[in-house]
Parts: sequence; C-alpha cells; structure tokens
Amino acid sequence: MEQITRIQGELENRLGLQLHGKATLEDRSSCLSDRIQMEEKILIILDDLRGQINLATIGIPFENDHKVC
Repeated sequence: MEQITRIQGELENRLGLQLHGKATLEDRSSCLSDRIQMEEKILIILDDLRGQINLATIGIPFENDHKVC
C-alpha cells in the first residue's frame, strides 16, 4: 500500500496534478488514469519495485484502456 501511494505521488508530481484532497487510493487512481489517457504518448518507467504491482490499482491504464501505453 505504501509503495502504491509513493508511485501515485511521483506520477502526480510529474503530471502536474494535486490529488492531496483525494482520500482513497481508488479516487487517486481514477484521476491519474484520466490524466494519463489525455496524453497522446507517454512513457512511464517503474523501477526499484518490490514484488508485483497492479497497474490499475495505481492508475496506469494498459492494454485496451490506452492503446499507447
């Protein structure tokens, strides 16, 4: 959970969002996903991860959700 919050915070900063008022991971995830899908092209590199993560939980669209991701 802490790792997901950290990743969301990094994405938030890079995309110029202010999600601090969003209380739940789901709200933050939804806002991040919507913002990422507004980009025509975007590259997100996740490194230094411990274990598996669910991209949808973070808010990173993939497969059919966003063709360029």
